[in-house]
Amino acid sequence: MLKVLKLSFNIIIIAMMLMLALVWFWKNDAFELKAAKIQGNRYLTKEEIFELAGIDFSQDIFEVDTDEIEIRILSHQMIENVSVTRFLPSALKIKVKERDLIAAVSGSEVSAVDRTGNLLFQCPTEAIYDLPVVTGFHFQTDSNGVRIVKESGLVQQAIRILNDVKNMDLVVFHEISELHYSQNHGFVFYLKESNSPVIFGNGNYHHKVIYFMTIYHHLLERNKLDDVRVIDIRFKDQVVVKNKT
Repeated sequence: MLKVLKLSFNIIIIAMMLMLALVWFWKNDAFELKAAKIQGNRYLTKEEIFELAGIDFSQDIFEVDTDEIEIRILSHQMIENVSVTRFLPSALKIKVKERDLIAAVSGSEVSAVDRTGNLLFQCPTEAIYDLPVVTGFHFQTDSNGVRIVKESGLVQQAIRILNDVKNMDLVVFHEISELHYSQNHGFVFYLKESNSPVIFGNGNYHHKVIYFMTIYHHLLERNKLDDVRVIDIRFKDQVVVKNKT
């Protein structure tokens, strides 16, 4: 019984000390918000994220509405996810995840598109600098005033093709400068080094991606890529390579 009373007394003393410490911190503005640390950004600057966050540094850390800050940051199209946490006694930690872009889309204007098909108009130029450009499409405004691609189904197919290439072979993906769609030839890749067209046509795209990667590495290993005028993969189980001479 004596041990129980002694333990209870110690707990009460510790609790009182903690309460006194909290009161001291509070009265001395130790919990006044002084800093915010941003992590995870690649293309958006810290200044841009701070502006989106709209943090009020006159508040103490317990008055800050972290949910509201997250909502404001998520209003930017480049932000896929964000978490805002308190870092006692006087700082916030903001961790952002930017969207994984797959291509730029060039029509009557230029935007970017991520791997899930989201169209982004609020995109820094440097974020799409080295990405393939998807062309042959047109933008329009829907009934809600939102900018969309007129040929949205074809753009989604273009994204699936590029995702296939990127998932299977990054070397080949980075060699693609453009993926164009035309009524006559369907989808056509253009390569960076030689600007040679790779004609995919329509349908059976996954298998055609595999054929394309196989023939690309075959020609690369033999230093024959510069000699190629066109690679045609429109025909079933067949790849036609036409040389410049």
